[in-house]
Amino acid sequence: MPLAQNDPTNEQLITAMTEHIKTIGAPAATRYQIARIDLNHDGFREGIIFIDGPYGYWCGAHGCTMKIFHAHPGTFTYLNTIKPVRSPIYVSTLETNGWSNLIVRVSGRAQSAKNVMLKYNGRNYPENPEQAAPYSVSLENNPSHTRLFNRY
Repeated sequence: MPLAQNDPTNEQLITAMTEHIKTIGAPAATRYQIARIDLNHDGFREGIIFIDGPYGYWCGAHGCTMKIFHAHPGTFTYLNTIKPVRSPIYVSTLETNGWSNLIVRVSGRAQSAKNVMLKYNGRNYPENPEQAAPYSVSLENNPSHTRLFNRY
């Protein structure tokens, strides 16, 4: 689907994230990367934010925090937080409840590192990816997966 004419801008996403940080009392010096992709195929690109600092607040030995903002005409609303994750993050062509599935890396625990697929449940994505089953499909150079962010 082509992008909607009033798809919100990256600046609007940064404003939404800044307001969210203030609302939850997080450090103003939060470091993050943004990616934009239409997860629900409505012509508006959602905002996926991978937060990598400050360490100890957003990240730990098990990974960092990812936030998703739902795009609407000219604005964003906070959807949910997913942690702990490691980048890269992948967006799959597979969908659940009309939203693209996300694939994240889980590691740093007693169990082996694994990629997991997160499925939209009708309201949001799972907040804790550690409980998801391993996803063993090769991700590198796979046309069914769009890679976001570099490895952390």
